[in-house]
Amino acid sequence: MKIETMKSVILVILIGFSLLLSVALWNYQPELESVDQDSTIENIRLEDVGEERTARQLIQPSKFIFHKDGTHYSYEEHSDQFQAYSSLKDWQLVSTIEQVDETDHLPGAEKIELIFPTLLPVEVLGNIFTVDNIDLGNQVFDRIHMKKADDSSVYEIWVTRAGQERSVAAFQASLSENMGVDLLEAVNDQQLIEYLHVNDLTDEPSRANADIYVPSDTSNIEGRVLQTNPVPVTPLQNYLFPAASNVTSDFLAPGETRLSDSDRTFTVVDDERWMEYESRIPNQVNSTFLPEYELFLESQADLNDHLGFTNTFQLDSVQRGGDVQYRMYFSDLPVLEYRTNHPYHMIRLEYVGDTVQRYSRPLIQFTTANVVSATLPSGQQAAEYLVQSDRYDLENVTAMKIGYELVGQETNIAYDLLPYWYVNESGIWKKLFADQLSEMGQL
Repeated sequence: MKIETMKSVILVILIGFSLLLSVALWNYQPELESVDQDSTIENIRLEDVGEERTARQLIQPSKFIFHKDGTHYSYEEHSDQFQAYSSLKDWQLVSTIEQVDETDHLPGAEKIELIFPTLLPVEVLGNIFTVDNIDLGNQVFDRIHMKKADDSSVYEIWVTRAGQERSVAAFQASLSENMGVDLLEAVNDQQLIEYLHVNDLTDEPSRANADIYVPSDTSNIEGRVLQTNPVPVTPLQNYLFPAASNVTSDFLAPGETRLSDSDRTFTVVDDERWMEYESRIPNQVNSTFLPEYELFLESQADLNDHLGFTNTFQLDSVQRGGDVQYRMYFSDLPVLEYRTNHPYHMIRLEYVGDTVQRYSRPLIQFTTANVVSATLPSGQQAAEYLVQSDRYDLENVTAMKIGYELVGQETNIAYDLLPYWYVNESGIWKKLFADQLSEMGQL
């Protein structure tokens, strides 16, 4: 056979293969499994692993500080603090009083200061007190100061924001003499412990750290070893996708799956420990953003609808741009840092109008397997380190507290909660000591 003829035959064969491959590609369909929702569409709640949470449970003060004769105290047991906090619902805010320009020097030697872990819309006062027919405005706060008016059963209340001298709002509350006395005289209760005012340790006090208080002692701090229970995916899928949608399942890798329809994507990753949902529907009707308080209520309702609070979460931030985040707490201490593949201690929802556009959360529920005693520097030592260290700009330090770091063990079967001292500098939580170790018992 001539060489030219052989070349022609080979060319014809190659063309044939090319045509076959083209036809195969045209007819290829990805191996997507159609998900049948009809049989389980009523199952939209995370029964047995999740729960509903009230606004009062989601918004709690981190501290009740009792000021008396230049000394500061707070509750030793969180249950006592929550009981006192719950009693405030019986306080009726009845009228506006004069605002003050210097909240550090509110008149009266005895007062109570509630410190919240995040800025809150002032409308939240309606969930803390009883508020009728008072225009609360649209400001934010993170402190409440309460003191008894002179020779009266009336109590004066100032709502403030740390770092700002002028109060955000001012009210009066009228209540029974016994109710107010019980709260204000709690300073004589043996269950209170002494707190240190960090500002007292520096010769150049800044507005930012003037309101930081830490316990003088740090006894009874505990670390924890956590086990996990899986959070089922099907109720979340049913909640996030309409019943009539054609949902397909795409296997990505072991432990990773993507559920989707024409408008939504629901991705499960990290060996089914984390989920991310995104709606791609342009929200032209509700393109405006909700005010902060309405946004908080919307997120609370959405999570309650499917029992989405699978551990003890509290509101961490709410922003008018549509972003709401909830942070996990253990033993009444926040989880402030993590060494895991994803932030399993956070739930985040992003809204356009009242519609969830993005939703990310853990798909594991944490339970305590073991409690371990821990040793940390005292509050006195921590405060002295803060004001003497050149690592921090005190003008930008707004908070200081003990919190947890969530650390995954090598097998990812268990996790450690390690307590540390943290400071919040310019909105970011950082370990106070550069070489800080959490001395816990054998894990």
